[in-house]
Amino acid sequence: GKKVFVETRVLNHVREDDHLFEVWLESYEIDLLHSKRKATYSSQEWDGPSVVDDKQMDYLVERVGHLISDDFRYSYRMFDWDFV
Repeated sequence: GKKVFVETRVLNHVREDDHLFEVWLESYEIDLLHSKRKATYSSQEWDGPSVVDDKQMDYLVERVGHLISDDFRYSYRMFDWDFV
């Protein structure tokens, strides 16, 4: 099967109240899959939850599976064509 390599970055200058916990996937595109910071500070770009519970973990696993699939690799995203 396909492999996913995980990288963890710890930033020493970040405080706990910065709520900086994000999950990104870099595959055929770069995607933000989870953001505690954007959920905490009511970003209009983010409507996901702030914590990773079992439901969110299932979503992340399913989303990663989709984003690394050959079906996704050979498909188009509609926002890629916004300029048309």
